Parts: sequence; C-alpha cells; structure tokens
Amino acid sequence: MDTTFITIHDLTKDAHILYSSDSIVDILGHTPDEVVNRSAWDFFHEDDIPIAQQFHHRGVKLDKAAVLVYSRIKNRQGEWVGCECCFSIVYDVMVCCTSIYRQGMSSQKRAIQAPLVRRLFASSPKDPRYHMLSHLSSKFTLGPQEQSHEPRAALFLNRFTRTLTVMYATSGIEQIIGIPSEAIKGRSFYSYIEENCLRDAVNCLEAAKGNDSIAYMRFFFTDPRHNDNPQDSADDESEDDDMTDITSEDESDPGTEHETSGQSTNHHHPSGPSNGTAVPPNPRTYSGGSNHSAAPSASSSFPGSPPAEERIELEAVVSCTSDGLVVCLRRARPPIPTAVPATQPAYPNGIFAAPWAPQPVFLPPPPQHLPYPMGARHPAMAQVNQSFHTDFMKSIRDVAVFAWALTGINGSLTEYGHGKPLGESQPPDGFPVWDPMPKERLSSAPSGYVSGTSSASSNRNDPFGDPGLS
Repeated sequence: MDTTFITIHDLTKDAHILYSSDSIVDILGHTPDEVVNRSAWDFFHEDDIPIAQQFHHRGVKLDKAAVLVYSRIKNRQGEWVGCECCFSIVYDVMVCCTSIYRQGMSSQKRAIQAPLVRRLFASSPKDPRYHMLSHLSSKFTLGPQEQSHEPRAALFLNRFTRTLTVMYATSGIEQIIGIPSEAIKGRSFYSYIEENCLRDAVNCLEAAKGNDSIAYMRFFFTDPRHNDNPQDSADDESEDDDMTDITSEDESDPGTEHETSGQSTNHHHPSGPSNGTAVPPNPRTYSGGSNHSAAPSASSSFPGSPPAEERIELEAVVSCTSDGLVVCLRRARPPIPTAVPATQPAYPNGIFAAPWAPQPVFLPPPPQHLPYPMGARHPAMAQVNQSFHTDFMKSIRDVAVFAWALTGINGSLTEYGHGKPLGESQPPDGFPVWDPMPKERLSSAPSGYVSGTSSASSNRNDPFGDPGLS
C-alpha cells in the first residue's frame, strides 16, 4: 500500500516548511512540530537538492505547474528513504506530496529487481482516479507563458471531523475573502459556505472522499465571525473533536457500528445527490461558531470583510487524501456565456462536481438530452453539453494540486519523473498503464448524429464522459 504526507512550503530560498500533515511520522519518523519552520533542504540528499531547488526557485513564474521528483529524504534515524515527491505551486506557496510504496520484504525485492514493470490494461482501469491524473497531467508541462499568477490560497482540512476543521490556511486567503489566515484556523470549512449552497457541498465532498478523488465547488462565501460567541467556543471545539471520518473508519471495521452526535453512520456514505447524506446540524456551531445559522457576508462589519454590497463567489478544487483534504481556493471567474444554455437559470445554489467519485456527482444535474435513435444525439446538443462542463473541468486542471501517490495510480506519469527512483519510491507490483486502443463499434449512428459514450443513456452514472486520455 502507499503512504503519503503533505507539506506546505514558502517560496523563499530555503523553502521553509509552514505545515506538515501527521502522516510524516509513518514515513520519516519525524513529528510535524519537529519539521515546521525548518528548511526543506535540511532533509534532502545533497545529490537531489539541485532538481528540487530548480523548480522551487522558479515557483513564482511556474504558478499552477507541478513537477514529479524522486528524492532521498533523511528520516529521524538519519537514514535515507527513497520517496516519490510531487511539488505543486499555489500562488505564494509550494505544496509537496511525499509518498512511498510499502508491501513487505518480498514486494521490495521485486521492486529492486524489476522497477520498470508495466501492468497494461486492455480497457479502462477500474480506478477512476487513473483518468483523474490523466486529466491533470498537463500541469507537468506548463511553461511560464501559460501562468496567470492569480491570487489563490491553500487550505488543509481535517477529514476526521465531520465539519472539516481548517488545520492550516496560507496567507493568500486574506486577498480572497478578507480574513487573515490565523482567523481561519480551527473553524469548520462549511461555515464559510452560504446556507443555500451547503447541502450540495456536503454531498459533493462526501462523494469525493469515498475514493480520495477530486471535488469541484463553486459557491457563495459567508463570513461566520459575526455570529461568534466566545463563551461557546470551547464547547464547540470539544464537540468537533468527537466527530470522525466515516468513510475511513467504516472501511477499516465494517462490522462496528459508529455513531456521531446521535446520528447513525449510514447517513454519511456518499453515492450522489440522493444518498441521504446528512448536512451537519448547524455546522456553524462546530469549531467556534454559534447556534444560529450564518447570515450572508454582506452583513459582516469585521475589518477586512468585503463591502456590504459585494457578494463573493468562490471556486474551490478539493484534493481528498487519506491524510486530509487539500483545498485550493480562488475568486470565481465570470461564467462564459456559452457555458450554460440560455434556457438555464443562474446557479444561486452553486455548482458542485465530483467527476471521479465511485458514483460521479454533478449538482445541479447537467442538461438532459432528448432520446435519439441508437443512443445518438444531434451535433448541436453535443456542443451544448460539451461547453456546459468544459469550464469547470478546465478549472480543475488549472487549480488542483497533486496530493496522492501518483505512479501507483497512473503509471504513465513516470515519463514526467526526474531523478533516480530508489527503495520504496515506486509501486512494487509495477505501474498500471492503460492501453487506450478504441474498441470496435458494434453499430453506427445515422448520418447527422453523434454516437458514443456521450449519449444520455450511456452516461447515466458518468455525466462527464471519460475525462482521461483519449
């Protein structure tokens, strides 16, 4: 199995570690407090530092880009551990995902003897995250001319609380919502989402957490601070500490019945918008809120809050991992006029998508196509549907950060790697690689129609088609 930890670094010359997730203990033996505020280069092997530094020093110009590096990192015992490291730039910080693949001594021996084994799939791999990484792979080839360097912020959420407490927020958050990063920490992520967007946000994130994939969220921001009641904050934090991540606990012990805040865990298994996932009751009350639902941000009078007439719409791309949720946040861009059919109303309740979840989610549902013969549809309808979701799929590719052990999910990403892989930095059973040879079609569509997987009937469980390599 793979093990991963996340670190966030500044873009100074020494790449100081601003935050580390708890799983660093499992890989290197260090605790987070032992590495925070230290230079990342203190832990890298001297032969591997130049490659990592080259990317890090160009971080400002390579906003949104990513690089895959095989490095040796010093553990607590002073030994060198071969790791797979993926660096992603998020505006003024660098997010690093460090992974190893560990499956026992026999697997390690096979990895040393045959490190380049490719496990070919005749058809699409069952893991939808394979296609997720294919969709994101262009980030490895972005050049400076393709960077916009727009203000964005990275948040790290505790997935083991039902309200997703913010564990860390980068300083860029203040440019986006006018709240200092220190004021963000300890609150529920849901407390910054307007009430009318909240239910779909919960369903979307729970779906993506089901297999540690990506969620896209476009929602309206609300400032929860005006509802703060200092007398209740201590009680609220203790309640939030009791919450657990149902998706991880139920999988590890399916025979055990867990209950949280008096609710049965069967309310939290994601399978789409109608799965019965319960919205956290009064989510503003956990992590320092009050017992009242939050009012729109327009009513806030706190320093740094947006003007009363301004309603902030945000875009967030959430990379779900076993260690936590990495959120990349920015101001939402104005929708392209052709992105939504003219007959469709605006989206006052937001847009939420989990394209690679076990049961893909799109809220609200995309436009339905008229039934055409043999599962085909008119070319004009194909163009409308394509433009309907192209915008948010592009946002996912632009904004998302890599937060997974990559080559164990999609072996084709090895072509982007730098450095020499050693030890447990590669999957011991080989790289999963899909051979995307098109299958022979059994029938053809009538002239003037488009056939294939994009029809409404074949996309019943996947409204996005196959976003992977074609």
